[in-house]
Amino acid sequence: NIMLSDCIQLEGKGHDFASGFFVDNIAAGVVCDGVSSTFDPAYGAKTVGSLIVGEINDYLQKEETICYYNVYKKAVERLCDEAYSYESSEGESRKSIFATTVVSAVLKDKNVEFSYCGNGGIIEVRKEWFELPEEIPTPWGVTQYLNPHSRYVNGENKLYKAVKASQDENIWVPEKVKLELTKEMQSYFVICSDGLYSSDEISTGWDEGTNQYFLIENQRLIVFLKLLRKHHQEQWQNRDRFAIEYRNSLESSKLLNDDLSYVLFIPEP
Repeated sequence: NIMLSDCIQLEGKGHDFASGFFVDNIAAGVVCDGVSSTFDPAYGAKTVGSLIVGEINDYLQKEETICYYNVYKKAVERLCDEAYSYESSEGESRKSIFATTVVSAVLKDKNVEFSYCGNGGIIEVRKEWFELPEEIPTPWGVTQYLNPHSRYVNGENKLYKAVKASQDENIWVPEKVKLELTKEMQSYFVICSDGLYSSDEISTGWDEGTNQYFLIENQRLIVFLKLLRKHHQEQWQNRDRFAIEYRNSLESSKLLNDDLSYVLFIPEP
């Protein structure tokens, strides 16, 4: 398989982390988005992301079933250890020093599994989608599996789960999604931070003129899918251009207003 990952960091932010890697014939990836209200969101994302990459790699090397509870627990313990040194010098509450969202993926043969804590996206784009007219981007053939850990408060989506320096398991225990495919992988899979997509940002409403309900998708996802279609049709001959073209498209459309990270898993042609 082919795998692409990118992390677009805006000046003054830089809170995201992305890593895609192979262990033999197994493809895996991790993305993190540091919570901006914390003392050092970039450090939290990088620390947790690097640790989870290492833990997943170790499980795959040993050919063992991944225990995501233990993986995330180790990340929390690391953050707690790091937070103690900041607590006394900076006067910050330990819980508010480091926190990050996490999404991971492991693809092996006909088995695909994901874990997550926080918001972001786990997206499958089935091969049938590429046969549809270009003006039909979603939801036909595009499936989202991540149910964000967020709550709408005073006009904003507030996270109620994230990997942070806290002994409260209700805050950081991850969700797991497992898919068993009927045949070899033919879909594209994407894991991403909410800078690219999260379903808690979809807006809905009622059109009084047509007396119909409507849904407005995240435009950064629409741009991503259009570019995915283009490179799929070109059979990924210019795969190195994908990340550059995506960033340029977001900038020209004035949609690049947050850090974003993703790992894209591309099936064999």
